[in-house]
Amino acid sequence: MSEKDIILRKIANTLIVYSYHMDENGLFTGKTGAMLYLYLFAEEYDSQTCYDFAAEILDGLMKSTQKAPASFEDGIAGLGWSVGKLIRSGIVDGNPNIVLAGIDRQLVEAMMRERWSASWNELLYFADRIKDRPAPVDRRDLQELILTFIKWQLNERTAGKLSEERNKAIRHYLKSYRAVYGMTKNISELWSKAGESTSEDSVAPRDLYPDKRSAMHDWIIKSIHQYFFGQRMPQIPDFHALGQYVDMTMEGLVPAELALAGGLAGLGTVILARRLHN
Repeated sequence: MSEKDIILRKIANTLIVYSYHMDENGLFTGKTGAMLYLYLFAEEYDSQTCYDFAAEILDGLMKSTQKAPASFEDGIAGLGWSVGKLIRSGIVDGNPNIVLAGIDRQLVEAMMRERWSASWNELLYFADRIKDRPAPVDRRDLQELILTFIKWQLNERTAGKLSEERNKAIRHYLKSYRAVYGMTKNISELWSKAGESTSEDSVAPRDLYPDKRSAMHDWIIKSIHQYFFGQRMPQIPDFHALGQYVDMTMEGLVPAELALAGGLAGLGTVILARRLHN
């Protein structure tokens, strides 16, 4: 068994034993991140045990969506994004336009009430949903609703002055829209207003554990951030060094170190994430 296999199996076994100790459900620090990795591992190693365990977690998460926030980091946008990735990759069965219809509706409602997160990273979810050509929400075209929201925010609510986080989310969405529907005058105007910043890739992901600083922790955070935005994944460090890091982390394991954002689930997902780049 290779060092890579040993690392990934250790992470999977640890998440199976300890993921129920995670108090949060979200993608960054909670059970959604653990679920995503376990599905990836199950596909890579044909592990029915991991698949069944991940399915059990997913079932519970889908039942809790009504009480969840909208955000990508810790809410239904991150859950929907993960489920969509898994379905499109053939790891989970289902029609995304059926499975994700409820999340579409909840996020549209939150958008209308201006209850999206400050970073507007819910747009990462909708950027991937474009590929499914989703059904209308309340008889309104979903993509046109999102474009109307972006135009409204740029023209009226923010006077064109957006944070780089919001600009980055908008650009990511517009790129996906253009890839599916082509460049239209409407898209061109929005792109110009959002601004093609040369610092697009320099936006640092939110560090959820500022008290824990290490080169490996930073590398995982950055890599996961690139994964969310569909950017090229970084080169993976030496597996021997990664094995030592995993062993050291497991010696004093706390729930935060299981997370996708800088934890073991994140490390494993970065290693396997190329399977979902489609």
